[in-house]
Amino acid sequence: MSSDPIRITIDDAGAIEPRAERSASDSRADGVDDRFTRLRQIHWWKQETLSAARLVVVGAGALGNEIVKNLSLLGIGKIMIIDLDRIEMSNLARSVLFREDDIGKMKAETAALRAREIFPGSSAIGMTADVCGEVGAGIFRWADLIVGGLDNREARLHLNRMAWRFGKPFIDGAIEQLDGIARTFIPDPANQNACYECTLGERDWQLLAQRRSCALLSREQMQTGHTPTTPTVSSIIGAIEVQEAVKWLHGMPVSPAEAFVFRGLSLETDRVRYMRNPTCLAHETLSEIVELDGGSGDVTVSELLELAQDLLGEGAVIDVGRDLVTRFACACGKIDWVGRALSRVRVGEAMCDCGRVREATIVHQMERGSPYGDRRLAEMGVPRFDVVVARKEDRAIGLELAGDGSAVLGPLHDRGLTWA
Repeated sequence: MSSDPIRITIDDAGAIEPRAERSASDSRADGVDDRFTRLRQIHWWKQETLSAARLVVVGAGALGNEIVKNLSLLGIGKIMIIDLDRIEMSNLARSVLFREDDIGKMKAETAALRAREIFPGSSAIGMTADVCGEVGAGIFRWADLIVGGLDNREARLHLNRMAWRFGKPFIDGAIEQLDGIARTFIPDPANQNACYECTLGERDWQLLAQRRSCALLSREQMQTGHTPTTPTVSSIIGAIEVQEAVKWLHGMPVSPAEAFVFRGLSLETDRVRYMRNPTCLAHETLSEIVELDGGSGDVTVSELLELAQDLLGEGAVIDVGRDLVTRFACACGKIDWVGRALSRVRVGEAMCDCGRVREATIVHQMERGSPYGDRRLAEMGVPRFDVVVARKEDRAIGLELAGDGSAVLGPLHDRGLTWA
């Protein structure tokens, strides 16, 4: 009997077969003993594919830590990490990338630093921002896929819509106590696959409506507590998410709109298949996108509307894809410009010096004759590298503020990039 270790592989027809694993000495003899030698021994493995992959990871808490760690170990170096929060003492028991000296630092930047330490070939960068209100949609168009380590429905809804808008897979994970779930949503031009929004039930929408009804309530005031989690379930769900990403990047089958459910107390697992909701409004994919030379600090509302009408004709409007608070007006006559996403406006800002509560003007669409025509998009609260949508009737064209791409992506930017 051979003394070689046996491993299980999948042949080209999808059958499982045992194969003898080459020893480390064999690899060294071939002159290929490097960081990824053992990975390359997997017969279908393509390290160059992983090295070239572009990923956005949203959420750098316990789950996001595991995702970033695994991506870095696998040699995926083009990672944009997005998170809004700072590191707290309680993060240290659940987050492998954070140290006690990191308390008070931003999660995204710290996670990116650790990613570069794990894999020196990494160009991972962190962005401290609210993904719903401050992150330009061009980042999601740049990515090959989107991986979520989130703790709230509103952010998942936003990522889901970005994924469908640009035809990118969205791998989502969630954890609580000893339990977790991982699932992959793949946009389908024929609209056969379910998306994250299709999975929401009546109770989910009630909770979202309750959150959104508090229009100027800041994130800190909305948060009533933190989800209890353990590092063990974070490891399991984060690993499943990354494994699905690796399979998709290699062109291997993944199960769209299907969830892997893990119950830690009983060690039971289930698979749940989601059905598409035919009335779901999230299944819009932009088939036409125009890249603009300017950025959000360069282009005015009037210039954008003029371009929209050149492309679509009279009556075209601009959809900015988020609610923007443009100004506060008080009965005493005082008016203040705001120009920020609704999600980034605190309730205290609505109070006037006279003691009255001021009225907020909120816009999500701009049309010809807008009183803000001379305002630049950045003044309105449109983030850099965003993709706004020109609409008329049933036609929509994305307008990407590509002039911001280099500044936003930094070392991840490739001037010779061919968009996926």
